[in-house]
Amino acid sequence: MKYLFLIRAGLWRKPMRTVLTGLGVAVAFLLFGIMHGVIAGFDTALNTMSETRLRVQSRASGIESMPIAHANRIAQLKGVQRIAPFSAVGAYYQEPKNSFSSAALDIEAFLEVLPEIKIPPEQVDAMMRTRTGAIIGATLAEKYGWSIGDQIPIKSFLWTNEDGTADWMVEIAAIANAGPDDDKLFAGEMYLHWDYFDQSRTTGKGTVHQFVVAIDDPTRAGPIAEEIDALFANSSDETTTVNEREYITSFIRQAGDVRSFVAYVLGAVLFTLLFLTGTTMMQSIRDRTAEFGVLKSIGFTDTSVFVMVLTESLVLCVLAALLGLGIAATVFPNIFSSIGFDGMYLAPSVFATGLSIAAAMSVGVAFWPAWRAQRLSVAAATSGR
Repeated sequence: MKYLFLIRAGLWRKPMRTVLTGLGVAVAFLLFGIMHGVIAGFDTALNTMSETRLRVQSRASGIESMPIAHANRIAQLKGVQRIAPFSAVGAYYQEPKNSFSSAALDIEAFLEVLPEIKIPPEQVDAMMRTRTGAIIGATLAEKYGWSIGDQIPIKSFLWTNEDGTADWMVEIAAIANAGPDDDKLFAGEMYLHWDYFDQSRTTGKGTVHQFVVAIDDPTRAGPIAEEIDALFANSSDETTTVNEREYITSFIRQAGDVRSFVAYVLGAVLFTLLFLTGTTMMQSIRDRTAEFGVLKSIGFTDTSVFVMVLTESLVLCVLAALLGLGIAATVFPNIFSSIGFDGMYLAPSVFATGLSIAAAMSVGVAFWPAWRAQRLSVAAATSGR
């Protein structure tokens, strides 16, 4: 208990210096949490991708439409089990800032191809009976207070309805991934019937943006992808086909080398933080030289002084890092939600990594000041040398 009192007294000897240093550490780990969390989020998304699914899209670009008739030719290939076509809707609720991931698709095929989407059987039946029905993720339902049976007016960035507006009225028939262990990556999306959507839009009828193709053997993913693309080679609607992991990886690469960028930024931030905290600890020890002399004169050993200085640094850095990571965990879902990706949370591994770095850093910056305090003789310390 006496050591805890002395550690607290040491930290609060100069409250303003301690607070400012702690805020510096907190801001650094706030950045660490958000940026490292993005990488962890990408890794989580990659881990959820199946090796027995292929993504087929237009060779021109991911937003170019393809004839839905492609599905019939793809289905005839050996190794293809099921095809789920879909079109991106580009939906938002009331205001453009309230956008979310949305698609019009073959509900039955999509649920079979993507078993990660969990819906109670009775709700699936209700969805199949409701022409204007919509499946919404549990996160989306919670965000807007929607429930089954609600009539929801949504708007589209991409498509115009037959009435000349961008408005689409849908009825919530099912809520997906509401269980505690369900994949939250699919809990922030909305799915509509492709038939209803296609018949109601004024342009692009009979087209889709992508096919999700389930195959029977992941080792044949490459050959099957080549066969699919060969079907439409030299046509006006050429395709490019990759497995899901490659699809997500290529999507990430469009934003550049994210990992390298994050590593450079975090390296610069943590180096600056190391310098700042080290300088603060050196100044703190220098100001308390006489006090360490008094402690040693009343029986504190060199080792206990050494450990006490290290502990001060550890407490300051770890608590400040925990504050920064806590703030990051709070704002992280909102950052992804603002760009249409609901259900993304800061991974526990980010906390573990961040706190480990904070602990290692605290020992690193305090080791030299602690060693100096340990080496002080009583006479030199009490005289202030």
